[in-house]
Amino acid sequence: MIQLNSRLALAAASALLLLPLAGPVHAQKQILEDRPVTMKTLLDRIQIEDFLTPTRVVGRIPDVTGGNDPAYLAGLLDTVAKAQSLPRTEYADCLGISAAVWEASTKESLENVFGNSADLRIVPPEGPPWTGRIDRLAHFINCHGAAADSHFYGQQGDNFPIAHDATQLAGLRTGTVAGVECCYGAELYDPSKAGGQASICNTYLGSGAHGFLGSSTIAYGPASGNAQADLICQYFLGHVLEGMSVGEATLQARLDFIKVLSLADPTDLKTLAQFNLMGDPSLHPVQAGPTGASVLEGRSIKSMAGATLRTDPAEVRTASRPLRRQRLAMLGALLGAALPCVRTDSKTSAVSGVKKLLETELARQNAQPREVASFKVRKPLLAGTKGLAAAPVGVDQVHVAVGELPRDGAAFRRLYVVVARQLGNRMVLRHLFSR
Repeated sequence: MIQLNSRLALAAASALLLLPLAGPVHAQKQILEDRPVTMKTLLDRIQIEDFLTPTRVVGRIPDVTGGNDPAYLAGLLDTVAKAQSLPRTEYADCLGISAAVWEASTKESLENVFGNSADLRIVPPEGPPWTGRIDRLAHFINCHGAAADSHFYGQQGDNFPIAHDATQLAGLRTGTVAGVECCYGAELYDPSKAGGQASICNTYLGSGAHGFLGSSTIAYGPASGNAQADLICQYFLGHVLEGMSVGEATLQARLDFIKVLSLADPTDLKTLAQFNLMGDPSLHPVQAGPTGASVLEGRSIKSMAGATLRTDPAEVRTASRPLRRQRLAMLGALLGAALPCVRTDSKTSAVSGVKKLLETELARQNAQPREVASFKVRKPLLAGTKGLAAAPVGVDQVHVAVGELPRDGAAFRRLYVVVARQLGNRMVLRHLFSR
């Protein structure tokens, strides 16, 4: 039976633990994931690929980790109680922030979501405070982030200036929605680890933000083009602008991400697991648009005949919610079952030939090898189902090489990852950088 309810966690990570999943990529001990936990997943050994079938709306209203003052959490609940949807035009302009080295990638993301990239700010040469822009209601950020750090960082060569600062967010408006690609963008750290300063995520929510999608750990994406963190953040914001609740937009973003994959490699699985919604998943920042549908309500068919026809798009959306949730739950189950993915429990050290080949690729970026691993591929769970051909996956193995880039003055580790899909006598390579 498919369960259709949504889930809201009301606590910081220290009070109600996020589910720890083993990280399939080197330098990641665990991925903290806000996803439904069943008795089966509690009793069995949890594998990250077991969560390839997102079916529920999930979100978290986080307190400040390690805090003992209820005022912050009370303020977040007050934001939820007073939340109102605004016209789509209120979200037409955005605050877009990108590290200079990822300008092309971020431009593509903004054009996909907003139709243009005119609102993009590049760091360097620019930087906070974002006076005259911080009060825009849609934020898209593609910068570096670090653990227990209240800043995001830009990059140009070996220059890593501050791009966003939790102490310089005055002017944030109630109703702000943010899609944040940065490593640790939604980490719920104890402020005592950062000189007493709460995270950017906590500060956004404390200032009235209605939704903040970010990563709990190290996130990945390409230098140009869109993949991983780029896609899931832009899908999220795009669906919010369509009038979805932030929870439904998160679920739909995960489904959209799965739909564009031909095979889920370790970095894809990591992306699905680590990007979490902070905020009440039921909030609709953007007003629903007209659909041409209407609602009649009554105790019986006879009483409906005399009922008033209601055409308010918000009422129509509420009335059709159970059907939408059922469709999304079924779609999530089917998409996950139709996708081949790596088996993280099959991880082994790569054989010498593969290791040498991928270490050569790491050297092109002056990255010091940290690990080269190989994974077997799990066939789609639907393969062989009656009426469906058990077609071969086509990929023999997936290899992942992780290297550490020179810090060059950065306040954080920088990783470079090469993912190789072995198809017979061919290797299809993907080149990814930690955000």
